[in-house]
Amino acid sequence: MNAYHLHIPAELGTIRATVKAGDIFQTIDGFGVNLNPQYWNNGALTPVMDLLIDDLGASLFRVDVFGNSNWVDPDNRYDKSILTESTYSKVYGGPIFSQTWALSKYLNRRGIKPYLNASGLVPSWMLAEDGMTLKDYDSFAEMMVSMIKWASEIEQIDFEWFGPLNETDLGPPEGPRLNGLEFTKAIEVLVEKLKIHGLSEIRLVTAEQAIFNLDYVMHLLDSAEIRPYLGVIGMHTYETIRVHELASYLNARTDGSIRFWMTEYGDLDETGESEWDVAMRSTQRLLICLQDGAQAGLVWDAFDNYHDHDFAWTLYGLLRRGRHSYTPKKRFYAAKQIFRYVRPQSVRVAVECAQTEALLTAFLHPEDGLSIVGINSRATPIEIQVHFEDCNPAAFELYITNPHLHCQSMGLYQADKSLRAVIPENSIFTFKERKSAP
Repeated sequence: MNAYHLHIPAELGTIRATVKAGDIFQTIDGFGVNLNPQYWNNGALTPVMDLLIDDLGASLFRVDVFGNSNWVDPDNRYDKSILTESTYSKVYGGPIFSQTWALSKYLNRRGIKPYLNASGLVPSWMLAEDGMTLKDYDSFAEMMVSMIKWASEIEQIDFEWFGPLNETDLGPPEGPRLNGLEFTKAIEVLVEKLKIHGLSEIRLVTAEQAIFNLDYVMHLLDSAEIRPYLGVIGMHTYETIRVHELASYLNARTDGSIRFWMTEYGDLDETGESEWDVAMRSTQRLLICLQDGAQAGLVWDAFDNYHDHDFAWTLYGLLRRGRHSYTPKKRFYAAKQIFRYVRPQSVRVAVECAQTEALLTAFLHPEDGLSIVGINSRATPIEIQVHFEDCNPAAFELYITNPHLHCQSMGLYQADKSLRAVIPENSIFTFKERKSAP
């Protein structure tokens, strides 16, 4: 355990809250990472995957299958005539996709279904004259379905979720450009080909927008062809935004079968000099999205790596990549405060707290009990007092991440209708229910 001394001032600020376990909101599907499978390296990434699963607590893995969406013709040398079984055998049986398949199979062995995703540039002959807007929906859908069919039938990968397009509201290099209406038309063509090829079990993750609004979602939900195949509405954010509008819209328009995930969240600082600030901002953003109704969060990125569609080495990872090692950064431990202790199938429950800046958020799991996550962004310690309604937890273990601690246990705290503890300054904290007190 790290040596750490908590100085408690004579006058201690107080945060008072009430957790109402009977007042239930959304079910949590899990938390996870975006992942570049090209670093699988014939199994060399296995210890990293185990760290992400067993230590971090990740249960969702968004696997970018190729790095771009031009795998049938990456050099733009051909046309749609290249879309043949011979091409598919060469590409999907080749060295790049072999890493994707192998990593996905490892996830299956760990009991996890990968969420396959395509992003980046498409072959130029699929685009309009502007070189940015997707035009040939049929060829695009044919290429995507050929990959999904190979993954399912040849590689025998067990998966359900597939994200065919990425940030089309921004356009290249993140993906081809499409507005909400045209995006929906492209997805309708894709759905038809899924039906033709007997892939009706696949559920789509769309619209993977970079800019939050309902422009794409409204068109997608208006399509009778798409709705049965629509599994998740995915949104991205690297800023502090409110997303309750989408959660409310889905609750009003669907039966709950279409989920709402933040499929990318994080921070785009690449100086490497503000690691704690990045960890704090990213956690604040995730908690706000969860309070607004998001059912999952996938951080960008699992580890520092080279991104093909950006042609750049990036430093967004939870893990710092050295020549022969991967080392957790502060943002890893910040994410762990939620990923590890808020398990899939938890439900968010109501918290009444006048100090909203603490972002106190509570979750109840049918077997693991309560988890309470919050932030003390003040420059001094605070005392937190939590009262409970409709539940009677016996004890909680407190975990802290701050500039000095790394998701460290601070010991057990008894609870008898209420909980009291001192939280260090500038800290992310998690109370995890334990079934018996010491």
